[in-house]
Amino acid sequence: MERVTVRAFAKVNMRLEIKEKRPDGYHGIETLFRGIFLYDTVVLSKAKDGVALSCEGPAAKDLPEDNRNLAWQAADMLRNAFPDRIGGIRIRLYKRIPLNAGLGGGSADAAAVLTGIDRLFALDLGMEVLTDFAAKLGSDVAFCLQPLAAVGCGRGEKLRPANPGPSLWIVLVKPAFGMSTKAVYDNWDHLRTTQETDLSGAGASLALLLEGLRDNKPEHIWANMDNDLEKPAFLMEKRLSTYKQWIEEELARIDVRCGKVMLCGSGSTLAVYFPDEGSARQLAERLRVARRLGIGWDSGLPLILLAKTLDETDLNDRVYG
Repeated sequence: MERVTVRAFAKVNMRLEIKEKRPDGYHGIETLFRGIFLYDTVVLSKAKDGVALSCEGPAAKDLPEDNRNLAWQAADMLRNAFPDRIGGIRIRLYKRIPLNAGLGGGSADAAAVLTGIDRLFALDLGMEVLTDFAAKLGSDVAFCLQPLAAVGCGRGEKLRPANPGPSLWIVLVKPAFGMSTKAVYDNWDHLRTTQETDLSGAGASLALLLEGLRDNKPEHIWANMDNDLEKPAFLMEKRLSTYKQWIEEELARIDVRCGKVMLCGSGSTLAVYFPDEGSARQLAERLRVARRLGIGWDSGLPLILLAKTLDETDLNDRVYG
């Protein structure tokens, strides 16, 4: 085998609870990861020496093609770990997952590189070893190795499988601006230390969310989804409130089985979750029509994407030669 292709699926956090800051500088978290059918395509091929990365696609603008890119770092890590078995690696990355969006695009690419190199060079490392490498690269990379559904603890790298529940449809609204994960976490720290305020959703519970997924009760699911980073992100970036208001106004104009509007990770993407495809498509179309009519976004037009949660079949087909 001289080449392998891997789909690098994005993720959402259906629940994200932030814990105290750890001695290593990371925050502890408890989150429910869910993979979605939005993906980058990673093509890996053998070469004589070194790591070379090229990027293209609608979300590739300003994406580094050197050691600042997690995909490059993942390839270099395995090449250094197995110098007798891996020569050079060429990576062609077709980028669809928007940057600085809270959708784990960089982590997904790194996980795809780990998975693809394992297949390309017949390393047969096994999931435990790959997970160890993934945890060194970033908090979300381990989940992205098998992006179905999992509860993440620690800084997100400690995983336990979760019942994925019913298929959900998601409208993603990505503003033209991004958010800095570090800055949002820093603002969470600031709010915790300067204000007597609860940053968590009142009454929301991970256990009840998992129960709702298991029993296929959408209303139970919506009631227990929450993101602790939403308040600090909205206070940092006032335009997020404008986007959320726009989405909610369009929802009010159509007869849909409305789900949940929530920030993805540290932002800047807002996700609207639905139990059915038809409702999601209605909202996506209304938002696209409104966008075409020239709504005045001072930072540029938003990106509007439609996705669904992954199932086992999607993962079975993600690696091919």
